[in-house]
Amino acid sequence: MKKNIKLRVKNLIKKYGTANPYKICEKMGIIINFENLGKIKGYSRHFLGFDFIVINKNLSEFLKSAVLIHELGHIVLKHCTKEILFMKKFSFQMN
Repeated sequence: MKKNIKLRVKNLIKKYGTANPYKICEKMGIIINFENLGKIKGYSRHFLGFDFIVINKNLSEFLKSAVLIHELGHIVLKHCTKEILFMKKFSFQMN
């Protein structure tokens, strides 16, 4: 099933009144933690009714935001399962 990512993003921004991913997470009740994760950039997890995003604290501010947006996408698109999804490598395209 194909999901219209651009529309989902537009709807999130409209619903929460901001394009700031940190504020969107706060309004959605998503817990964000920063930890030393070695080579792992970040991961998301749904556990006991709560959504968590953990980001490598050693990344630049730009990369922290990119990882947060990526992991938020997993939560919004319901990709989080009982398994932890690790983000080791990623590429993104600016349109």
